[in-house]
Parts: sequence; structure tokens; C-alpha cells
Amino acid sequence: MTLFLIYDILTKETTPTNVSNTNIPLFVDVVKHYFEKGGADMQGFEIKEFIHRNGVKLWQVADALSMTDGNFSRRLRKPFSKAEFRRIEEIVEKILAEQE
Repeated sequence: MTLFLIYDILTKETTPTNVSNTNIPLFVDVVKHYFEKGGADMQGFEIKEFIHRNGVKLWQVADALSMTDGNFSRRLRKPFSKAEFRRIEEIVEKILAEQE
């Protein structure tokens, strides 16, 4: 799933029935906030909230980024660019797919 699908969901204000991922409602508000900011850099706490709302652990994302969980936690202290957020989103989606 990409941000474009989420954007479509947000702009139509309904969740399409053909989307099987039940986690969509959990992180739509975080992605909506991202778009409301005009795609500006996201703060670390917003990334952390995005990860947690999807039921993923920080250490899982850190592991996928080849980082220790401590280093990833320190990285969360600074803003993330749009590209970095997209990378985190891809990792979260991959982890969720593996859990199913």
C-alpha cells in the first residue's frame, strides 16, 4: 500500500471494501496529519506514533534498517524527511505482511 492509496481513502472519507489491511484506520490520522502539513518533515514522535499505531515494535523497524534499537531511538529525536518516512512506511507494511 502506498501513500497514494491512503490519500485516496482520506479524500473520499471512506475506506474502500477491497482493501484487506485492517490496520488502515489505525494510521490514517497520522498520514492525514502528514498531508495536512504539506508533506513537510515529520517529527520523530510522529514516526514513533505511526509505528506503534500499526502494532509494530520499534526494534522491528530498527532491525529492518540494520540499526540497533538504541540508535533508532536516538534517531527519533530529529525530524524525518519525506523519503525517510516513505522508507519507514514500507518497512512497517512489510512487517505487517509477514505477521499475517
